Amino acid sequence: MSAESTGRKLIPGRRGASAASVAVAVIVIAASAAAIAAGIISTDQPRRHHAAASHPLPPCLPAQTASSPGVPTRLGAWAFTPLERGTFAAVTAGGHGGLLALQACGAEETALRVLEVFPGRSRSLSAGAVASAEFARAAPVASSLLATSDAVWFGEARLALGGRLDEAPYRLTLHELDPTSLAERRSIPLGRGYGVTLLAAPAGFGSVVVSTGRALDLVSSSGSVRSLATFPGVVVQHASVVRGAHLAVVSVFTPSAVPPAPSTALEVIDLESGQVVSSLSLAHGGEVEALAAGTSDALAVVGNAGSTAVDRLSLDPLAITPVSAAPVPATLTPLAIAPTGSGPGFVYGATTLACVDLESGSVVASTTPDGPAEEVSGIAETEVASGAGSLGSSGSHKIASVSTVAILPSGIGTVDVPASCR
Repeated sequence: MSAESTGRKLIPGRRGASAASVAVAVIVIAASAAAIAAGIISTDQPRRHHAAASHPLPPCLPAQTASSPGVPTRLGAWAFTPLERGTFAAVTAGGHGGLLALQACGAEETALRVLEVFPGRSRSLSAGAVASAEFARAAPVASSLLATSDAVWFGEARLALGGRLDEAPYRLTLHELDPTSLAERRSIPLGRGYGVTLLAAPAGFGSVVVSTGRALDLVSSSGSVRSLATFPGVVVQHASVVRGAHLAVVSVFTPSAVPPAPSTALEVIDLESGQVVSSLSLAHGGEVEALAAGTSDALAVVGNAGSTAVDRLSLDPLAITPVSAAPVPATLTPLAIAPTGSGPGFVYGATTLACVDLESGSVVASTTPDGPAEEVSGIAETEVASGAGSLGSSGSHKIASVSTVAILPSGIGTVDVPASCR
């Protein structure tokens, strides 16, 4: 099962823009001095990393919050089993029953670490889990995580206050981690950008496609970086690789302080030539909140005039096409999409949790979360092996089942989704 990380972020935008863009505006313009004094933000001073650990896990200091969120036992009608409490920024499929999670530690939730969790083994995260070093002063909402067959990749974004006002707000680094110990093998500077989105590269094409908001880059297994496409004058908000093709679908935002007004467009990019194959401008005021591609179609979450809807996109040529049956109901709150391997993806938000066919846009099964404690902010699936072994271990493993893991305000846990969602 392939793993793909989808962006939640990256944009200086309007409605539907992520917490990253809001945080940039607030911190950079209004509170940069206070942030430096508190030690939340730093420049490019060297950091210390602790050695990777296995048993027991080093503690993850909790955030300074007024109250601790409750832990539900159900997400709407679907059963939920907690794995571990805490603040998590991302989950993605690992290997041999492992699931990778990006955990935010510390009072300000700016110390990130990568965890490998085994949902099929134990309800306790500390039993059989492995933790990476902590990466200090990182921005959870602008960082991401991805596993390939021979490595774990962590895209780190650190807010940088130095430089020109028109420069991208984050300094980006791609870290390659050992898949067994999660110890760092190497770090690859990516320069300034609007955040990091990591995507599984097409078969035989490379290891990782990286979106920095300025460009799409290809990273090989040897750590070399090659530019695939650049986007002068616009910001890449979201990106998704088309299944089985050397193509990517991106949403780009054209910022503007004076008329003409800011605008959003969708583009299909040929990853071999870097050229735009097809493009589609959204109606005035529309903004893409999430994006996920299938093989011949894609889904885009589009917010406009206070409402959010999931649109189906044909890719050749790029056009909005109607969902023939059972579309995701429009909402007044933002939505996100998580593709999961070759099966249906998940659409989720404050009042929505549904598995959806990425080609037709039709809802396969759905439930309604009941209140803030059940709001999903990330979801992934991983194959649970019947034998022992972690990501990168040798030997054969019989796949016993597929486990779905979701991020809630209280932490991460497994969701008992209907069989039709597999």
